[in-house]
Amino acid sequence: MRQSSNLNFAVIGLGRYGSALARRLQALGHTVLGVDRDANRVRAIADDITMAVIADATDENALQELDIGSFDTVVVALGDDFGATAHVAASVKDMGVATVIARGTSVRDRNILLRIGVDEVVMPLEEAGERLANRLSLPGVMTTLKLSETYTVAELAVSAGLAHRTVRDLEARDVTAVMLQRADELTVAPVAETVLQEGDLLFVVGPQQAIVALARAHA
Repeated sequence: MRQSSNLNFAVIGLGRYGSALARRLQALGHTVLGVDRDANRVRAIADDITMAVIADATDENALQELDIGSFDTVVVALGDDFGATAHVAASVKDMGVATVIARGTSVRDRNILLRIGVDEVVMPLEEAGERLANRLSLPGVMTTLKLSETYTVAELAVSAGLAHRTVRDLEARDVTAVMLQRADELTVAPVAETVLQEGDLLFVVGPQQAIVALARAHA
């Protein structure tokens, strides 16, 4: 199920999190297979993604019939059923999927899933809480995405205090500008001489402490 212009994703579990993820991946131009044993969930999303299938993902034969091993990435989003999550994640990893992402609800879940070979564990409630805390405490920071224990991507609304400075000024603070949106114009990797204007949206990456310092210094 490979097309040259996109990636192939399978989302197993079509609750609120899984269905939102599947729809967003489809909107971004990817091929998306959604799997759930609940017929109502499958019908609700069938017209929105490439393919939606009623199947019990804990049945390895069902996964093989879906050719799960051919997908670039499989996301296991089975909610609070950790036993099913671990079983399905291990099964799809054994089938040769390059990247397996699973949803967890606790640090214990995350540690176990990583030990059985899951490539990434997402914890939506924890991450949502962290994003809200950042937004409330950091002036001008619209959204954040933690890349690792050290690095974060942040979306900054350029304030009057940051306007008229250049991208080079940011780099001097160990923060790298990766994208700039000005009105309807989007610039990827803006050059160092680019002068920021109030109202710009700036996407930056760097150590979280550096982004915090930048946001607070120019509030």
